Order: sequence, then C-alpha cells, then structure tokens
Amino acid sequence: MNRIKTLLFLAFRIFSFGRKGDKLTRPLLGSILGIALSLIPLVVVIHIADGMIQGITERFLETSTYHLQTYPYSKITIDEMIQNSEKIEQLDFVRNSTVERQGNGIAYSDAGKEVITIRAVEQDFYSSDQGVQTYLSLESGVFDLSHDDSVMVGRDMARKLALNPGDEIKILTGKYFSNGKFLPKISTYRVKGIFSTGYDELDRMWVFIPLRSGEKILADNSSYTMIGIKTEKPYDTLKADMLAIRDILPKRWGMYTWENLNSSQQENYRTTRILLIFIMGLIVFVAIINISSSLVMLVLEKSEEIAILKCIGASPEDITLSYIFTGLFTGIIGTMAGLSGGLLLSVNINEIISGGEGFLNWLISLVQRVLSPFIRFSPESFQLLNTSYYLDNIPVKVDVRELILIFLLTVFLAAISSTIPALRAGKIKPLEVLRKH
Repeated sequence: MNRIKTLLFLAFRIFSFGRKGDKLTRPLLGSILGIALSLIPLVVVIHIADGMIQGITERFLETSTYHLQTYPYSKITIDEMIQNSEKIEQLDFVRNSTVERQGNGIAYSDAGKEVITIRAVEQDFYSSDQGVQTYLSLESGVFDLSHDDSVMVGRDMARKLALNPGDEIKILTGKYFSNGKFLPKISTYRVKGIFSTGYDELDRMWVFIPLRSGEKILADNSSYTMIGIKTEKPYDTLKADMLAIRDILPKRWGMYTWENLNSSQQENYRTTRILLIFIMGLIVFVAIINISSSLVMLVLEKSEEIAILKCIGASPEDITLSYIFTGLFTGIIGTMAGLSGGLLLSVNINEIISGGEGFLNWLISLVQRVLSPFIRFSPESFQLLNTSYYLDNIPVKVDVRELILIFLLTVFLAAISSTIPALRAGKIKPLEVLRKH
C-alpha cells in the first residue's frame, strides 16, 4: 500500500512541474487537449448518427412499414382482410392492426404535377394509432378520411402543388392489361389536411385516401393490399410474435418483419456509421500516441530528478510504473474532458445548428445590405442540414455503455502508449546523468 502511495506521489510530481507541483507541464497539457479535442467529434458523431438512424427508422416503422406486414398469396376481398386484421388485433402483444392498399399514381393541380405513392387506409388509421400521431403531425386542416373524396397530402407536395385544405386535387391512376395496354383513370379529391413526418423524403411522396376509394382506383395488378401490424416490443420479441400471428391466420399468407423490409436501408446506415466512427477513431488514436512523445520529452527534462530518485533508493520498476501512471492520468483527464464536451455538444446540437444558421443568415443579409447599392443579388436562406436529406429535428441518442467503452479504450491505449518512454525512464543510469550536470 505504501509503495502504491509512493508511486502515485511520483506520478503526480512528474505530471506537474515546479516544487509545489501546482502547474501542469506543457507537453502533457498538449496531449490532454489533443485527446479531448479528438474525442469531442467522435462522441458527437456517435450520438447524432445513432439518433438519426433511430429517428428515421422509427418514422418508417410507425408511419409506413409497420413492425410486421402480412398478406395472402391468393386474392381475397377487402372485407376478409379487415376480418383477419380484427382477429390479429385481439392478441395481447399486438398494439395495432390495420389494412392498407398501396399503389402509385400522379397527382396534379393548376400549379404542377408530382409522382406519388397512394396509401389507401382505414378511416381510423390516424386516430387509433399513437405511433402515427407521434411521428405524423398535422401542419393544417384535420386528418379526416370519412368521405370517399377525402385526401391527405404531405407538406412538401402541398408546397410544390400549391395546395391548401379545401383545394381540389386530381389523381391519375390506371390499369394495365395483359396485351400491354393501359387504361387511365382520373379521380378528383378534396384536400382535408396537410401533414408532415419531419422527413421531406416521405412528405413529398405520400397521399392518404380512404381504403374503399383505393380499392376503386388502384388496380390489383399495379398495387398490393396488406395488413400492417404493430407490436408492443418490435425490437425484442418480433420473431415469436410473428409465429403467434401466423398460427391464427389461414394458410398461404406471407409475413415480413420491418427488418426484412428495411434491410438495405439499415445496412447503409450501419456502413456509414462504422465508416464515420473509424475515421474519428483514427484521429483519437493519433492524439493518444502523442502521449508517448510527450513523456519522452518529460523523461529528457526530468532525467536529473530520475537519477536522484534512483540514488536514494527508487528501483527501475518504480520509475517505470510512475511514468505509466502519469500517462494514465493524462489519458483519464483528456478522456473525461472530451466525453464531457462531446456530450454537451450532442444534447444541444439542434440549438447549435439553429444558432449557426441564424448567425450565417444574418451575416449574409448584412453583406447583401452593404453591397446592394453596387450589386443586386438575392441569396437563398442558408441551411447547415437540408431537411430534404435529414430530419428537421435531430434526435440525440445517448448510450452510456458506449461512453464507458470509449473511456476504457482510450485510457487503455494511453497506458500502452506510455509504456515505451516509461521503460526508457527506468533504464536511465544515474551516474551518467549526474556527471553531465
């Protein structure tokens, strides 16, 4: 125990300079700052990437792909689909079950036209599902599919087609025949409301119409009808839930999990996340290696002190361990500072982005006013993250286990990088050093 206290005291003396040990040595201060500054972007990237992946995935699950999808291989009526859906909804682990018919078409108004995904859903699609209400917000109007000519349109599509609640919109669909001919069908709908998922990629594609209307305008050979199922634990018990649902359905029904339906998307997310973490990890590794060069400089600066310590009885092992402890102190302080800074930036990232955009737009408008007597230009509003590709509000997912893992790995690497200069310090020969001084 006394030996450990002695080693910690020596490490603290090495960690600082001056007889009172009240100031941090410059080489180690640089290493601490290097580790902290390299860890901050790593932590931010991990938290934002996890939050974005989870946010986009949950939006798709709750508003589009559901947790499970099932449909018959043979043709059955919509009424039979609804009966099976009601049977599924009686299961304890099922949160919601609904019938949806989906196909493609073209929506057009006086302002233009747009290719759309038509989602024909049951009347209570919005009101009966808390998940839909969470991720699908109403920009204007109401979510009302009680009339056959009712339609809900996405925010981006409404903007492009200049639509407001109460306006008329025409939807072109059709039917393909076996001889290759196409029979078009034009249907007129009235906009009841405009919605947003917070993700422009979805807002520009979707329109919701009543299920019975979808049955009329969407041909069997150019659309599909399925039962969308949401369970209580979509990330934990999905396989077991799927088998239980399959037991109560007639034979020859297909069933897919959200993982099957979104497999390519999830793989892209995972690959991108790993690549970003790998790049940030290399930066952190380089910063940690700097501890080794800092300790080499310290060994040169303190060679006289090391020689004196050896002369009064300190063993080479004691000197080596004290320098390893010094490297550990450096790694621990740098890591804690980096994790704290990264966590602080992560939880406030939306405010930081908003503030950055506001400042840059103010700067652009200032430049415009200054140059307006000489040059006329109308710059567009600047966006750091375009909502066409990102969520309009970045969710942040903080995983304590990941933070602990980063801390342990960084401190471990700091200890490893301290080993070579620490061994070099332990091998210093006192007589050779004292002769020079």
